[in-house]
Amino acid sequence: MIARLAGLFVLLAVPAQAQVVGDDAELVQVRPGPKRHFNGDQYDGPGKVRAAYVVAGDRLVAGEVRGKYRLVTFVPAGGGRHTTGWIESAALTRVSLPRATPASWIGDWTGWYADIAIARGARRGVLKASGEATYGMHDKDRVARGAINFGSFDGEAQPSGDRILFSDELCTVSLRLLGTYLLATDNGNCGGLNVSFSGVYRR
Repeated sequence: MIARLAGLFVLLAVPAQAQVVGDDAELVQVRPGPKRHFNGDQYDGPGKVRAAYVVAGDRLVAGEVRGKYRLVTFVPAGGGRHTTGWIESAALTRVSLPRATPASWIGDWTGWYADIAIARGARRGVLKASGEATYGMHDKDRVARGAINFGSFDGEAQPSGDRILFSDELCTVSLRLLGTYLLATDNGNCGGLNVSFSGVYRR
């Protein structure tokens, strides 16, 4: 962040946003016990206890660790609004994942701002994917003004274990299968301003 002070521009250090979608992401399950409330958010770190919570048996995507807390994201089955925050690591246990097969990928995956459909391709072992993403669709004011940005991609590729990469002209989308979740990251060239496929999805 750059601030102007007495005619001078000063570079201010801004804490990096914590990430739950990354190479270190794991599938975890809430241990038996009381319901676990989310703390803080990915922008400011652990903090105020929130009303949102998970219960024993819920499965979450877990990322960065800070002190006794771990950043997690929960998405309900079928997709929908994400809940991301910090939960005590002691309340979570890592889930062992079965080996991914081509059939493991197939389905309609729903995120908060985007959807990705994956089906069998024309050739053996190949998958085809199509995705549509928006920015501003959940903002009533932007919807009223017609200020919604869009993006899409289509492609075919062969998975390598729990990972697959789709490229469509300028847009590249990398997917990772994590149990009942699908993690996506893109190259920032997949549509209009602020449109992104990066995020967490469920079927």
